[in-house]
Order: sequence, then C-alpha cells, then structure tokens
Amino acid sequence: MNFNDERTQGYLLTALSFFMWGMFPLFFKLYDKDVGSYEILIHRIIWSVVFLGFFITFRKELGQILEILKDKRSRNTLFLSGLMISANWWIYVVAVSHDQILQASLGQFLMPLISMGLGALVLKEPLSRALKVAISIVFIAVFIQVYALGEFPYIALILGFTFGFYGLIRKRAKIAAVAGIFIEALLLLPLSLAYLFYLQANGQNHFGINATGVLMIFSGVITVVPLVLFNIGTARINLTSVGFMQYIIPTMSIGFGVYFGEELGVAKILSFILIWIAIMIVTVDGLRQKRVKNAKR
Repeated sequence: MNFNDERTQGYLLTALSFFMWGMFPLFFKLYDKDVGSYEILIHRIIWSVVFLGFFITFRKELGQILEILKDKRSRNTLFLSGLMISANWWIYVVAVSHDQILQASLGQFLMPLISMGLGALVLKEPLSRALKVAISIVFIAVFIQVYALGEFPYIALILGFTFGFYGLIRKRAKIAAVAGIFIEALLLLPLSLAYLFYLQANGQNHFGINATGVLMIFSGVITVVPLVLFNIGTARINLTSVGFMQYIIPTMSIGFGVYFGEELGVAKILSFILIWIAIMIVTVDGLRQKRVKNAKR
C-alpha cells in the first residue's frame, strides 16, 4: 500500500472519520446518568464553536464566514439546518443514554434512503424503480419492528428524518461543510449559553474541573476532528466509495448495542437484514447507472 498516494490517503482518512463517528456510543456512555441530554447537547454546540473557531482561524477563513453571515438568506437557512442537526445530535444522546443504541443504528442505516426519498419528494429528483423497491422494503422493516416489539421506533425515525431534512436544507444552502457547521453552531450559541446560565442559576450545572467537564470539552473535539478528516478524505475518492464506507457507523453501533446488553432479537435481525437488502439494491442500481453514463461519454 502506497501511503503517499492521494486515493490511499483518501480511503484511510475517510474510514478513520467513520470509525471515530462509530465510536460515539462508547463516548456518550462515559457520562454520568444524572447529566441530562440537553446539557450534553449544549456543551457539544459550545465547544464545537470554540474548536471550529480555532480551526477556521488557522485556515484564515474568517473572512468567508463573515461574508456568509452577512447574507440574510444563508444565515436563516443555516439557523434552520442547525436546529435539525442539533435535534439529530440530541436524539442520538437520548438513544445511547436510554440503552437504545440498536434503534439508533437502525436510524443510521435509514439515513441515506430517507435522504433519497426526500430528494424525490421535495426536490423532484427522479425516483428510480430500484429506489421505490428499496423504500418499500424499508417500510416493511419498520413495520416488523413495530409489530414484533409492540413499540414505534421513534428514535430511529427521528434520527433518520432530522438528518434527511438537514441534508435537504444544506443542499439548498450550498455552503462548505466545515464553514456551515461552524455557523450553525455559532447561531445556536446564544440559546446554548442561555440554557447553561439557567442550569447554573438552578444549581443543575454539571460542568466543572472534573471528569464530566473534560467530557464536555472533548465533545467539541469529537465533532471537529472526524468532520475535518472526512472533508479531506472525501475530496480524494469517489462518492460511491464514500457511500459504502458510511455503513461502518451503524454496523459499529449494532456491535456496541449488543456489548452494552441490548437484545438483538429475531425481529431486529430480520429488520436489519431487510435494510441491508434495500441498501444493496440502491447501491447496485447506482453503480449500474454510473457505468451506463460512462459508456455514453
């Protein structure tokens, strides 16, 4: 393996970013049970602003950030997308803290399929026959979980749909990933600080010179580092490879769910198998369409 080759570096950096995202259940399990999900969320926002601010300053991109902030439409769009991604972060923390990692992994598997479905419905992007079949299979998979477990997989669906709508909003914004996430967090910073002051005033603040404080600060690092690696890595490889590699995350989540004692029953196994079938149908169809396009050139 030639580590000086750009494609090799791209694969390694992208895989590393997905691996780091896949480790999130282990990280959020480190918090004490008495630390609320909202408190964890606001610190992730606050420290993301701090560390992304350092990174953007180092890259000398503050001028670009200011130009984006001056544009009212971009500002409003990023505030809305910020609400979506923060809801996505929050429900994930809820899933981990309430021993619902397997349901979170189902949501992560659903994310790309939901994004494609929303693209077809909202942006009127063509809906291929393969995607229609895949979406139908997804409905069956969700129904199996509802019927067999007697509960609605709201965590999986909220996780999938918040990310789907986030991608939809960001697609219209057409702003680079790092700059976009920094501005999203920056626009949510006043709300986060207000909630922090509320916690402090009511004696419910857990941040301090302690293990919890270190975790809260580090939550900014785990947001920034994989994002930067992902952006560097994906710039050097094709999107098809990225599509395959993104399933590292939910696959790791299944492993962590089982490790932390969640039951992987027959219904969940069948549901995950159906999701994998749907993913493979869409992936194979995408590769076929790509070959046809290349042949016509």
